[in-house]
Amino acid sequence: MIYCQMVLMIAGIVRGWEYRSKKLHYNKNMNYPKHMEEKIRIEVAVAYLQHEFKKLFLNLPEEYFEKINREIERWTNSPELSNPRDFWNGFHGISMGFKLKIGLIYLITAENVGWEKVTLDTDKLNFGVENEDTLLVGDKDRSGKIFREFFENNPNLMKERLGRVKTIRDNGVFREDDPIIVVEKMIEKENKLSVYDGNGRLGRFIMEERRQITAYVAKYKTKENNPINYWLPTSILMDNLYYLYGAIKNKDEILIDSYIKILKDMINHSESGKYEFWERALTSKEEYRKVIEERMGQ
Repeated sequence: MIYCQMVLMIAGIVRGWEYRSKKLHYNKNMNYPKHMEEKIRIEVAVAYLQHEFKKLFLNLPEEYFEKINREIERWTNSPELSNPRDFWNGFHGISMGFKLKIGLIYLITAENVGWEKVTLDTDKLNFGVENEDTLLVGDKDRSGKIFREFFENNPNLMKERLGRVKTIRDNGVFREDDPIIVVEKMIEKENKLSVYDGNGRLGRFIMEERRQITAYVAKYKTKENNPINYWLPTSILMDNLYYLYGAIKNKDEILIDSYIKILKDMINHSESGKYEFWERALTSKEEYRKVIEERMGQ
């Protein structure tokens, strides 16, 4: 009981529960691209966080998660946070820090990626990663349809694998109906829907003979299927700057030039990254800032 109370206090759940809308409350002094505050992007991020918190707090009673979910939603317009910076940096800290979802922050916030929430036939999906079950099936494209047909033809194996899945994943908090995240991408010269997050949920749905699954689907709006103009986490800039400061202190010209090139390339792909670099990440210490400003062409 004491443990549960401590978790709730840390999460800030003892504060109010008001929630106005899934829209970021912007700090008016910050100059960021407006697509960062689109409702659907915030909805995808919040849904992902809510799902992950169920996995992180395995020992909490299920009834607590209604409050936790509302608190996560409150982060989008909390007066204690400086948004969008704190929201997107916090999202990256959890998605990358716990799950190494290195590209998720870029995908959700990229200007050239559109999002929609839909219900999909599991046959239309491809697993985004290999796991024990897809390796058993042996399909290089990891098709949901071929996965289903394989297990339908091997019912005893399906029963065994499904039992194992339930043993691992059922922990008292049912999270399997949470929306998965899907990306439309080119596979074998054809646009297909690949699961980015939720491969375990897809496998379970198929083995339980459930053909419909809820998903947030990302589709590129440009011919180039790479994220453009996305949120560049402030921590990544600060990490790179930490090593650049060391190179400047040691007067290592080769390293200085290398880090400058890397940082230039990083912020050239992100309007918010440029703002964060100059206004938040870069030190005010003259011995470092002057060198960097000169090398960056300021």
